[in-house]
Amino acid sequence: MDKDSRVNTPAGVVAGTLNRLRGTQLDGTKKGLHDNQVRSRARLIAENLLPRDVGQHRPTLEQIGFVFGAEVDDLLIEATLPPGWTKVAGDSDIHVTLLDDKGRERGFMLYKTAFHDRKADLRLETRYSLETDSDETDPLILKLIVIDFDRVTVLYHSEPVEWTEANEKAAWATARAWLKEHRPDWENPAAYWD
Repeated sequence: MDKDSRVNTPAGVVAGTLNRLRGTQLDGTKKGLHDNQVRSRARLIAENLLPRDVGQHRPTLEQIGFVFGAEVDDLLIEATLPPGWTKVAGDSDIHVTLLDDKGRERGFMLYKTAFHDRKADLRLETRYSLETDSDETDPLILKLIVIDFDRVTVLYHSEPVEWTEANEKAAWATARAWLKEHRPDWENPAAYWD
């Protein structure tokens, strides 16, 4: 059965209608899904909305000045941002970045609206982050760094060590101990920004 004859059957008409409602096209292209995602992300950015799923961050968001309202649907909730905070498009159609009143990246949102893959969540960034710093010349060398996202500087470098499970465990423990000594509340996303 060719594609045109499938469209003209009762099942084909129903399937075509459902696909259009879902933002897809009967020929299987993803343009409808993409257009729907772009429109949905624009709405999330423009309106007083946030994802309902904010993980353990709701008390922190409220402490910072976010005000939550009614649930809008299964993914979103009404929310007012603190003065000067904004939401901007992220690096893909499913990401939104949360900027504070000084333009610093303080959080990110994932917002997926496809009928088969719906999800929305918000995660806050801490000012200090512990991350690996790979050695491009030797991928078996492990280095860790502490980044200050307010000043966009590296505060700590671990000694480079050959990667082994034991060395990795020790390097992470040493770096965490450095952070705990110098920035005891470093895992709190509201701490140290002001």
